[in-house]
Amino acid sequence: MFDASTIENMAEHLTTLLESIVSSPNAPLKQLAILSKQQQQQLLAWQPPVSKEAQPLLIHQLFEQLADANPDKPALAFAGQTLSYQQLNQRANQLAHYLRAQGMGAESRIGVSAIRSAELIIALLAVLKAGAAYIPLDPDYPQQRLDYIIDNAGIDLLLTQTPLLAKFSTQRTVCIEQSFTDYSLASPTPITTLQNTAYIIYTSGSTGQPKGALISQGNLLHSTLARHHYYQEPLSCFLLLSSFAFDSSVAGIFWTLSQGGCLCLPQQNDLTHPAALAKLIHQQQVSHLLALPSFYTAIINDSGVALLGSLKVVIVAGEACSSTVANNHHEKLPAVKF
Repeated sequence: MFDASTIENMAEHLTTLLESIVSSPNAPLKQLAILSKQQQQQLLAWQPPVSKEAQPLLIHQLFEQLADANPDKPALAFAGQTLSYQQLNQRANQLAHYLRAQGMGAESRIGVSAIRSAELIIALLAVLKAGAAYIPLDPDYPQQRLDYIIDNAGIDLLLTQTPLLAKFSTQRTVCIEQSFTDYSLASPTPITTLQNTAYIIYTSGSTGQPKGALISQGNLLHSTLARHHYYQEPLSCFLLLSSFAFDSSVAGIFWTLSQGGCLCLPQQNDLTHPAALAKLIHQQQVSHLLALPSFYTAIINDSGVALLGSLKVVIVAGEACSSTVANNHHEKLPAVKF
């Protein structure tokens, strides 16, 4: 700190700063120089050359890589049936090619409204593969909220299921149960960048009209990769309890399918039955789950711990978590990260 060379450099910094102020008195502070030309050249000489790296893979491309590397690995479990990574990828590809054929592409906005099913996950992946952005529309929402979101988001096309068509009679709709086997099984050529919109999710509207938050491909990618780094326990199977219209579902769906895990969807009737979910956890050997603290407590208390032996990580969110909930977890499942 008090070496002669250090003091000389600091004096030179001050001189350079004062000269900058005199020459540009109205410039913002951040634009004023503090390093002399010689010092700037020295820093550049020390800095190794920067290579131009290719754009990181988009979230659906990470999934595609896994489908190529592990085609037979289970990707999606629902109602006693399982789709492999290859099967899920190919079905999403066919729907994505169909969407492209309908004129959908970068920044197109596609609504998705479906009950829990394999087709729901296929639709979300297909929209991203087509290059568009998806807008989740929970069919349990009041009709007024559905109509508002559709109008406010400027939806170009709506993917839904036959029993729900009456809710969207004024929209350009496509039923996702239909076959798209005339379309290619190959992954579509990517047309989006990290700056393009991946999905638009709407707030509850508790303080007024619901507001749409536009989430970019980059936001989706980086938040997902952050989970890869933060959670060290291998994700083999994730139990998705959240509605796909909640942002917490994004974490479960894309974290799982970009890491090689199996996404487990409970059937609609089981979502409010802790004992049924505990049985499903045991059957599918679920390693990770995300739930409301109160509902997670009900799962533990109603089922006991015998059926929960596969759990590695439990995440609670969506409401305040009391110390009672945490203590109950650590008492009954001390080896499970909370």
